[in-house]
Amino acid sequence: MFKHACLFFLLLFTVIGCSSSQPSRDLSHWPRSPAALAGKKTSKAQADFFAQVLQKIETHQLEQARSEIEAALTQDPDQPNLWVIWAKILKDQGQAQKALDQISEQIQAHPKVPSLLVARGLFLTELGYHVSAKEDLERVYQKTDYRSFELLWSLALIRLKEKNIYSSYEILSEALTHRPDKPEALFLKLRIEFQLKRWDKAMKTGKRLLALAGDKLQYQQLYLEILYYSGQRKALEEKLLQKVNEFPQEPWYASYLSILYLETGRLE
Repeated sequence: MFKHACLFFLLLFTVIGCSSSQPSRDLSHWPRSPAALAGKKTSKAQADFFAQVLQKIETHQLEQARSEIEAALTQDPDQPNLWVIWAKILKDQGQAQKALDQISEQIQAHPKVPSLLVARGLFLTELGYHVSAKEDLERVYQKTDYRSFELLWSLALIRLKEKNIYSSYEILSEALTHRPDKPEALFLKLRIEFQLKRWDKAMKTGKRLLALAGDKLQYQQLYLEILYYSGQRKALEEKLLQKVNEFPQEPWYASYLSILYLETGRLE
């Protein structure tokens, strides 16, 4: 078992080390859509507005994007993800403190809008002020009925960092009820289920994850490890043979299959 783990991680780090594709501007940690709120559906107009704003940011039209966001927030301040994007633009422009001050003023002006606390908490996290960020996010979670994927996802990460794995898992599961289509959240859930040896749940989560993003090697690797450690060697072998045929250019699957054959005495 120990030999298997060592060989697995050696293969994993080799694959990661060979990967090198960096986008010119990484917006992966920017909100891509309005906050996913309980009982509140996102309109097509809202989704289109986010897409237009992000397109301007990608093409370095920061001032135009900022102006459009400020106009939208004047109409409706209850838009936490727009506040986060606006704050990130100001951060890019060297005005992070101004962004924090403005959101704090909005919190005072609209004390019954918990999403503003969420926006500040998310931005504080971005700036590395984790203690203050946690205070804002926990205040919303503990004292209001407000729930969004962004709030719950951030709190799940905080609890996990504090090694409160069971609480993190519960909050993460709740977050996925708001956004069941988020691969990174499903992947984290799968990792926790793997750690807790909840094999039945892990199999279900793994299948959901692969249905959404089965082309990612990292996701496939963890799912195959779940098959291995849950004792499903026949299913593991069948899956590896399938992947070797589907992706002959990917050495990881063939290498893992060789390890499996070596362990069962079928590799000479």
